Amino acid sequence: MNIEFRFPTVAAPTSSWVPTRQPRYGLEESADYPDQVILKTGDGVEYVQDQGARLKIFALSFTGLTTTDRDNYLVFFDAVKKGLRPFEYKDRYGASHTVRITNAFELTETAFVASGTGWFSGTIELRQA
Repeated sequence: MNIEFRFPTVAAPTSSWVPTRQPRYGLEESADYPDQVILKTGDGVEYVQDQGARLKIFALSFTGLTTTDRDNYLVFFDAVKKGLRPFEYKDRYGASHTVRITNAFELTETAFVASGTGWFSGTIELRQA
């Protein structure tokens, strides 16, 4: 199953990106509690205050994206304005996740093909919204 990025939802997208190549295997998924305040007293006692929910993080690494993929991803990136607007990410198993993009638009050209096209690689980081 192909991954999809749909804004605002998979059911009713106004902007979307479905890459022609799937992310590399070894999909990185992690979880974090980023909103914790940690204080240490002078005598070494540590206090932790939890201020948020657990967040799921996805890192999708791509190789061999076409120039068209790069251009279409940039249009989608502009539509959601990086992390400003949440959207739905449909993973390779068909599950939908409401996410935001957390990293800058960075795809590196790794090969040049005739007629002005190239191959691009990079990682897209998503945080569950």
